[in-house]
Amino acid sequence: MDWSIHVQQQERALCGYVGLKNLGCICYMNSIMQQLYMIPDFRKAIIEVEDRHHDQQSAEENVLFQIKCIFGGLMEVEKQYFNPKKFCKAFKDIDGSPIDPYV
Repeated sequence: MDWSIHVQQQERALCGYVGLKNLGCICYMNSIMQQLYMIPDFRKAIIEVEDRHHDQQSAEENVLFQIKCIFGGLMEVEKQYFNPKKFCKAFKDIDGSPIDPYV
């Protein structure tokens, strides 16, 4: 019986890097996040920065917290990609609505 399980497709690439899942039309955002992540001093600064607004908003709505999650995912996740879905919900348009990954 073939269960169609291909573990090697879900594992981190041999090069050691992890990508960001493209949820639709967010490849522009993913590429910027990955470029910023690859700048060691910037990555370290983002991960270590103190978030003064953490108590005022939930983690789900906090853009800085979600960027930290993306960077942490790119460092630590054992899959081929990290899903930036929560960042998309936290990042708001000018009118205050979350970005639509399909637009």
